[in-house]
Amino acid sequence: MLKLVLASANKSKILEFRRIAEPYPVEIIMAGDIGFDQEIEETGSSFAENALQKARIVHEFSRESYVIADDSGLCVDALDGAPGIYSARFGSSMERLTARERNALLLELMKEVPDNERTAHFHCSIALISAQAEEKIFDGQVHGKIMLVPSGKHGFGYDPIFLADNYTVSLAELSDIEKDKISHRGIALRACLDYLTRA
Repeated sequence: MLKLVLASANKSKILEFRRIAEPYPVEIIMAGDIGFDQEIEETGSSFAENALQKARIVHEFSRESYVIADDSGLCVDALDGAPGIYSARFGSSMERLTARERNALLLELMKEVPDNERTAHFHCSIALISAQAEEKIFDGQVHGKIMLVPSGKHGFGYDPIFLADNYTVSLAELSDIEKDKISHRGIALRACLDYLTRA
């Protein structure tokens, strides 16, 4: 079984990654499991750059491990693609807002935007660095629109205000299995795992 080090300390993310990876012959562990405890600052200008930055730092620490890292975010057309790569820090100056506060801020910014102009998508870039230091990027997107009010208690982040195309409920109202089938992270991670297990 191939062991992958996930360059993240986010417990919700590791659970999601492990759930998506369940059908594959891989084991995903957190960077903390190999003694890595640095906070990595994201300074890239794209999702792919940020994901690679995180993966490279953890790979440098772990040396001969396979490392994966992701950077994901919500891109809203009416806000010129914002919050984008700043999704986790959206609206923050000194202290980070909670997910509920970020959702409330985004809805406030869009209160005058008509329904047909509320289009948006989630994007995920996953960086893979092999034990031999080969680098690859895998991308995934899910398209939809921003709802008028939050709905649902599953998922995390912007899930309660995002309605995927061809669905009638928010991502936060879908079961984990349903969400994983269509999510940006699910698409990108399956592409990465397909590549790894095919190679």
